[in-house]
Amino acid sequence: EVVGTGRSALLSMGIADVVRVSELNPPRYLPLRNGVLDLERLELLGYEEAHVHFTTRLDVEIDGETLRAIREGRYNAMGNEVLRRFRMRFCYHEEDDGGRSRLNCRELAYFISSVGTWLSPIRLKHLAFLIGPSGAGKTTLLNVLTKPIADFVATTQVERLSGEFGFEDLIGKRVLASSERTATVIKDVETLNLIFGKEAAITAHRKFRSSVKIPSLNAGMLAMKDPPQIESAKGETLSALYSRLSIIRMDGEDRENVEGIEEEISPRAALEFLIWARAWLERRGWRVLRRGEKEMREYMEREAWPLSDFWRDCIEVATNETTKGR
Repeated sequence: EVVGTGRSALLSMGIADVVRVSELNPPRYLPLRNGVLDLERLELLGYEEAHVHFTTRLDVEIDGETLRAIREGRYNAMGNEVLRRFRMRFCYHEEDDGGRSRLNCRELAYFISSVGTWLSPIRLKHLAFLIGPSGAGKTTLLNVLTKPIADFVATTQVERLSGEFGFEDLIGKRVLASSERTATVIKDVETLNLIFGKEAAITAHRKFRSSVKIPSLNAGMLAMKDPPQIESAKGETLSALYSRLSIIRMDGEDRENVEGIEEEISPRAALEFLIWARAWLERRGWRVLRRGEKEMREYMEREAWPLSDFWRDCIEVATNETTKGR
């Protein structure tokens, strides 16, 4: 069903079918309960005023004053429930060279920057691995953030994406956000490169139906306990993955039970956080803050080593040394 501006007029003229699939759900806009959010200008428009068409309407709303505060940099992000409840799951205290305690929130900055790509009006070809121990709250956090925009989020597991009909789950979606239930093995890096922007459009094969062309996704975030094993990828294919990848550690000081948090944070608060993160990223010229490629490669190689846990828990603690790669 087509909802939004022009629907009644089209129906009255008997030409509702003239709306092309490519014209539905334009990525610049987000259909909310109380209007259409222009993601480029961060303004709320009426459905008739927007002159766009959607196949869904999200069951969440936002007011103009909040949008104005976000645009002008006046929004109280620290008062947002998402940041308030999850900030210390990324941050931790450490001592500086002078022995003074300071709060290290580098991973939080990486996370905000990554999530800022979700509602970007431009496709930033971004993928993040959210890595942390069991109980860190990774799945809960993704559930909280995807709830207000669920109709535009795919939750497909990495393994399924490489199947013949793996892209079918991505039709009509803008973001991939999934929690990997088992140890993640990425056998087809080229598939991830395609999904996250190697080409502007990808072909989705469908069971018992004709294939369709769909836009590559805005962004993705895969939550996992350990870094994935990457098989059979090298050279330009692997470099292309690292060029769009961010590795984010979620192992801060807060290890309290996350039970109940998901129900306590409203979809409205989650949407405000996503819009604020998008504005935060725009003020930085749409440059995603992330680790350098060399650091990511060394981290992935080190953590993929079968004896990495033993080395970290026993050798590094005893000698205060670290190792790179194998």
